[in-house]
Amino acid sequence: MITVILIQSEDMLQIDFAGHAGYAEKGKDIVCAGVSALYYALTEGVRRQAPDAVSVSRKSVTIDLSSTAAAAVSEAVVTGLIAIAEAYPRHLSVRRISG
Repeated sequence: MITVILIQSEDMLQIDFAGHAGYAEKGKDIVCAGVSALYYALTEGVRRQAPDAVSVSRKSVTIDLSSTAAAAVSEAVVTGLIAIAEAYPRHLSVRRISG
């Protein structure tokens, strides 16, 4: 299972990614592909719209939500992650934590 933890304060959002979906074999796992696509959409989308509003490490992304563009990209990605988790609850878990 992939676990995504959303840690949000008033003006910052940290998204931590861990695990493997286990939906299908490597190269055919649509849950993993969906989460990976959203990860890349988040990091590249914010970098292109508000380069100073994102910090990326291997399995974690931190977004400065004071940037309207960064907040909009982040909200779209979080919505997508939640939709995948609702469709594949045995393979993706998304948890929100107030920071």
